[in-house]
Amino acid sequence: MEPFQLLLKPVSGACNLACTYCFYRAVPQLFPEKSLGPMSDDLLQVTIQKYLELGFRENIFVWQGGEPILAGRSFFERVIAYQKQFGHSQVVGNSIQTNALLIDESWARFFAQYKFFLGISIDGPQNLHDAARGAGSHAAVVRAINLLAKFRIEFNVLSVLHHNNVHAIGKMYKYLRTLPTAWFQFIPALDADPSSGDLLPHSLSSAEYGNALCQLFDLWVASDVGHVSLRNFDAILNAYLGLPSGLCTMDQTCGPYLVVENEGDVYPCDFFVRPQHRLGNILEDSFEDLMTRRRDTFEEVKGQLDPECEVCPWKILCFAGCPKDRTFVGNPSPSRTYFCEGYKQFYAHTFHWFARQSINIAHQQSLQPFFLKKLGEESPCLCGSGKELKNCLFNSQYD
Repeated sequence: MEPFQLLLKPVSGACNLACTYCFYRAVPQLFPEKSLGPMSDDLLQVTIQKYLELGFRENIFVWQGGEPILAGRSFFERVIAYQKQFGHSQVVGNSIQTNALLIDESWARFFAQYKFFLGISIDGPQNLHDAARGAGSHAAVVRAINLLAKFRIEFNVLSVLHHNNVHAIGKMYKYLRTLPTAWFQFIPALDADPSSGDLLPHSLSSAEYGNALCQLFDLWVASDVGHVSLRNFDAILNAYLGLPSGLCTMDQTCGPYLVVENEGDVYPCDFFVRPQHRLGNILEDSFEDLMTRRRDTFEEVKGQLDPECEVCPWKILCFAGCPKDRTFVGNPSPSRTYFCEGYKQFYAHTFHWFARQSINIAHQQSLQPFFLKKLGEESPCLCGSGKELKNCLFNSQYD
């Protein structure tokens, strides 16, 4: 069986914050009969045992919510115990995406002891962060980040761009650079009302997202290349080289992972925890059967492209984007991402830099600059200059 990633929701959508843009707040609305209590011990044991018995060399358990730390210390102590019990000559790791409000020195010692990797949600300075995530939450996150640094716990930062903060992307980035990490990720908020399908007010427009990506790139290129990893940009450079991007929104098919909810129900993606997308239950079904159902019903959805995407030169950088950013009432082209025009703006703005970087890396590592070979030297340069690619970009430096 091919390896896949496991994403677990130990308390489902339960959370100690009420962020205005949280897409997972819809889950309790869609499943009103559902408990938000912690995953039972029997379910936890079965899930870990079944996954480790697949025999993958590397096994990363990704814990998300809501707020997964609400499950409690004893829950995660049992996680470690079951992983030790059922893991045999395997690499086993844990990653938690958290709002960090509950992290104290005791939690920090635990994470350090068992080498957890943490994703910390923070949206820039206090005024921007607290406006969407709750008064006082920024100070709590900063305290937690200082603890992580003290105990040398590896973490990255995840920031959400939404309609009410995207105008301050520069301020956000400059603040985030003061934190003791070099690993960042920005994700766009685009959410529809589960009843009507209409976009919610916090959602970005395509133009807002395109402009923000361009501004963010310019700030990063000015002084941070080689010092700061922005997942969005790392993924694009990989795509230029013909390597797996590492970011499912950019790949030809949706990434191989399963979501296990707190009562054992399994879904193909946390953006699609919906009754119609339920694949089964971990207490009743094997992972082999669940992944087969995922492949048969979901995995190829992303590859069903709009005819305009098929002839778009940027196709290999997005493959029409994430399916959840296609299918809602306000999308003028339901078979491609709502962010299409914003992506095109960003790809053209950054084309020269990524192209030259891919050439340099390809020459150093005996790789092919895949994207550029695919375009051809005599095609129009994608920066929009109107010149041929070889004259606009390469001059004499490209063989």
